[in-house]
Amino acid sequence: MPTKPDNQNDTNTPQIVAQILKACEQIGTVDKTEKNVAQGYSFRGIDQIINQVGPALHNNGILVAPHVRDVTDTPITSGSGTAGWRVTMLVDYTFTSAIDGSDVIAPTRGDGTDYSDKPSNKAMSQAYKPALIP
Repeated sequence: MPTKPDNQNDTNTPQIVAQILKACEQIGTVDKTEKNVAQGYSFRGIDQIINQVGPALHNNGILVAPHVRDVTDTPITSGSGTAGWRVTMLVDYTFTSAIDGSDVIAPTRGDGTDYSDKPSNKAMSQAYKPALIP
């Protein structure tokens, strides 16, 4: 069971606030080290973010759970005629304290386009990234 962070006070401030602040200190900056060669930009991949953020959440007793509020599926066709889907999701990520049960919700949006079977996975990943970046 996680212990209370050092910076906890005895006011009515929800514990999750102190836990998130402590986790953010441990996470630091998640640099854009991955490269999209085709379009020439750098980005943070979801695995990179989870690998850096996950241990800090765990060590500080923070649980994360998604709740999908809305999904929009739109059929699309590529320039070469391949059928696919664009999925847009509105997702609330709830960060809950394992110490006192207090929580905060991060509302996000994710978009995913795919010409196979993964547009929903891509949309969830895109929604999760801004919720995790301190």
